[in-house]
Amino acid sequence: MAAPSSPKVHKEERLLYVNLNYRLGPLGFPQGAEAASQGILNLAIRDQLAALEWAQRNIGAFGGDKDKARINVTVFGESAGSVMTSVLFLNPSVSKVARAADLLPQLLRLTLNVDKTPGPISSMSASSSDVLEGLLQAMEETDEQLPFDPTLDGAHGLFPDLPSQLLPRGQFARLPFIAGTNLDEGTLFCPAELNYTNNLLLENLNAYFSPPAVPPSVLGDFLALYPDDPAAGSPYNTGNETFGLSPLYKKCAALRSDLMFDSQRRFWIQTTSEVGVKAFGYRFTQPLSATPTYLGVYHGSEIPFVYGTLGSLNETASATFLSVMMMDYWVSFATSLDPNDGLGSERPLWPQYMPNQQVLLQLNDDNLTVIPDDYNKEKIDFIISEGTVFRHRR
Repeated sequence: MAAPSSPKVHKEERLLYVNLNYRLGPLGFPQGAEAASQGILNLAIRDQLAALEWAQRNIGAFGGDKDKARINVTVFGESAGSVMTSVLFLNPSVSKVARAADLLPQLLRLTLNVDKTPGPISSMSASSSDVLEGLLQAMEETDEQLPFDPTLDGAHGLFPDLPSQLLPRGQFARLPFIAGTNLDEGTLFCPAELNYTNNLLLENLNAYFSPPAVPPSVLGDFLALYPDDPAAGSPYNTGNETFGLSPLYKKCAALRSDLMFDSQRRFWIQTTSEVGVKAFGYRFTQPLSATPTYLGVYHGSEIPFVYGTLGSLNETASATFLSVMMMDYWVSFATSLDPNDGLGSERPLWPQYMPNQQVLLQLNDDNLTVIPDDYNKEKIDFIISEGTVFRHRR
């Protein structure tokens, strides 16, 4: 497994790790009717498909088996990479270039942009550079967290409809996958310096995740599910500690975790497992010793464990062994479509996620165990039930 630093694999299988680049911002995700009319929406996703097709044609030159390229490719992504993998997953044609997916913490709302987003508008006197400059200025001046991201591009596009509509209709690739989240995903998305109030949280929800004219009662009912009590917030398991921050910081982090990550993972894995897709879920709860306590087990903190780069972080021997087991699970899945191939380190069985067995593997060096997938059930059920409301607002 080639990592951001050095390759480290603790198994017998041979595998090649291909890291691809794709365009970002307005170059990767042009927005608006003008881009739609020119057929250039979601260029970043097309970049990724082109990279997968390139691997099919050329992997033999790098020691891979070109005759088995399609059936042996596992697409892997964390955070934004998981979003891109998820979008690919919504297009059944991806099965032509890959056989499985690995979705580390996902940031794909149940619904995303449409091609009516503010952006290039009809202006006979504006040059392309004028349009781009105006678009960037508009995004800077508005309360917009993710200004350039995947866009609905029509029935014959790469992203034909809202995920909350496609998944229940069964319009997705039947590829095995791993999907999971970290304990405190939302902390990085709640600036610690803000003085949070419930009104501010409502404003943020309306700005970031809701389309226009959302009934205030829906957002109010959602916010009411999260008590103001710091002991109930994220980072979890920290009691009444507020870390010198706003008393509602932990409430912000808790609802962001559920809204941006945990509801998506649960909706995705429950819906696909119901039609027989082979899936494995996890909950990463292992803290990094050098992490500021107010961040908890934050978004992305599993990366050094997956890539085996804990050495520079001076973690404990038990944390390092957890990393070894996680790499073995991941490599096992990539090579056999099952994290339990029996090779590498001795580790607990990771059960498949099924309708009658909705369980996750908790990844923690002190408590590596199987847990039910029912945490924050009332809150997450509410989010999933309002899939057309809780989405990125365009």
